[in-house]
Amino acid sequence: MSNGPFDQKGGGRGRARGPQSPSGQQPDPPPQPDPLLRRGPIGVRRSSRRQRSGGSDFGLLLVGFAVVALAAAIAVLFVPPIALLDSDDAPDGGATPAANGAVTAIPSLTPTTGVTAALRESIPEVPDSLRSVSPIYDIDIPVTLEGPYVLTLRLNAETQDQRNLGAYTFENGAWQRLGAALLSADGAAASVEVVIPPRNIAILRRLQFRDTVTGSLPPGQELHPEAANTITIINPISFVPAEDGSLLSLGQLESLPPDITQAVYPVVLAARQDADTINGVLASEQLRRQHKNNILLMVQTGRFDGVDIDYQFITDPLREEFTEFITELADQLHRDDRGITISVPLPTRDASGLNLGAYDLAALGAVVDRIKLVPPQDQSIFRESLVATLPAVLNRVPREKVLLTVSPYSIQKSVGGIETLTQRVALGLASRLAVRETGPLVAGQRVRLVGDNIFQDGGASGLFWDRFANMVSYVYPDSAGNNVTVWIENRFSLAFKLDLIEEFQLGGIAISDVSAGGGQANIWPVITQFLEAGAVNLVRPNEELLIPLWEVEGGDLTGSGTAGWVVWNTPTVPGDYETRLIVSDGDVRVGSQIDVTLEP
Repeated sequence: MSNGPFDQKGGGRGRARGPQSPSGQQPDPPPQPDPLLRRGPIGVRRSSRRQRSGGSDFGLLLVGFAVVALAAAIAVLFVPPIALLDSDDAPDGGATPAANGAVTAIPSLTPTTGVTAALRESIPEVPDSLRSVSPIYDIDIPVTLEGPYVLTLRLNAETQDQRNLGAYTFENGAWQRLGAALLSADGAAASVEVVIPPRNIAILRRLQFRDTVTGSLPPGQELHPEAANTITIINPISFVPAEDGSLLSLGQLESLPPDITQAVYPVVLAARQDADTINGVLASEQLRRQHKNNILLMVQTGRFDGVDIDYQFITDPLREEFTEFITELADQLHRDDRGITISVPLPTRDASGLNLGAYDLAALGAVVDRIKLVPPQDQSIFRESLVATLPAVLNRVPREKVLLTVSPYSIQKSVGGIETLTQRVALGLASRLAVRETGPLVAGQRVRLVGDNIFQDGGASGLFWDRFANMVSYVYPDSAGNNVTVWIENRFSLAFKLDLIEEFQLGGIAISDVSAGGGQANIWPVITQFLEAGAVNLVRPNEELLIPLWEVEGGDLTGSGTAGWVVWNTPTVPGDYETRLIVSDGDVRVGSQIDVTLEP
């Protein structure tokens, strides 16, 4: 038998799916009760982009919930007075005006699509943070047309300014963002790829941000496309302190986009492994002065807008030295009309009360422009720690200066410590599949298939919603029998974190990683909604989507699939067969596959 990625469409021999509920029936789960899903992208040119099966450890396949069209692309263009045209093959006069002013598309590939659109006389009121750059159209796309699509709208006026353009729909008295809108080459139109048709659509430009949004860009990584339209300050992680107070370059500045419009505050990072170095620098008045001057020189010669100082491992006895260092650095930066932000760990509470450690929040908050508050990575105490500590923090620092640090990464906690995982890897661990029988397998044999890390009879919990962490989670034993807990970060869990910003009226968000690297949770729709609406929808994923899905290429399945195992009654015909376990956090699906050889 062998492991490898799989294509969920399959082919050839029939496929049996395992029991998904105690009754043994595999439910067809209803749409998730999340407005973000209901307002998901929508459209009218068939997208030619296809999902690819991933190749990574565990033989994983990322399975999206959007159905990707396999037919040829049909491009549709809205132009006053609303024409839906096939961009490649439409015949002359291919759009027929109706009596009510709507236009019915007649693309050559599908002569009777029934797509209609109507121009509204006026656009609904747009909030001060947005400006309309196109009319609003009411559209109707028949369910027989499969998505995703690309909708292209003619703008009110030509522009070459791509910044902060988005496609929006007006629902329930409020504007909801469908996705980023991309300008056409001539600047006369903008398009968006969507999955579920909206009732109406318009192109709007975001003019201002409700909050400060900073984003850290790790060395060697490219900026996520959505970050370019969302963050207000970009923090390329660019330097580490040296023992002599100088700065060692990480080379990240060279990878910044040349057309970046955000303020740039390079990060000087002293991570845990650099703790001795930075503590030694701060302990020496001469080295401390040299370090400050080197940072000022870097900002001035690089013509940066400011600097971000991330020294989270300062020892308590150096509290005064660190405060003096930041105070002097901030004073000189502000004299040069430049800014400074700093990252500090969330204070802890002990028997004596609030333990600030090396960080005099009142003094620091008085001199810096923003403080990025970094909560504990342990998700079991994330919310509890913030709720208990934030009131005391806000008594010392103006709340508009406090940013809550959030991450697109999942968390794994074990006896060895805490580490970050991508969403895909976290789900990949949950989907790890095994065949319990050893030795050659023969056709017609009963075989037990087990999800190693969701096998409840083996001490695992299976996937569930952790109501304390407000995250999808699972627990499994390691080889020594010690519990390992995984919390999966996704758009549902992030919404609960952003809600704390609204609850405590903080100054904004600090995103720990805004790179375009694969596997992280797609946090951008939730962040955009929060910035524009000032609130988020607090909903849990559909619980039925947390039930594992079992598939075999032949034979049939019995057993308790919900408990992490099934029995495969193998086919009586020898040969090679695929077996699969697919798991979901309610946001995306990831699967593992084992190819099994059945001998005569």
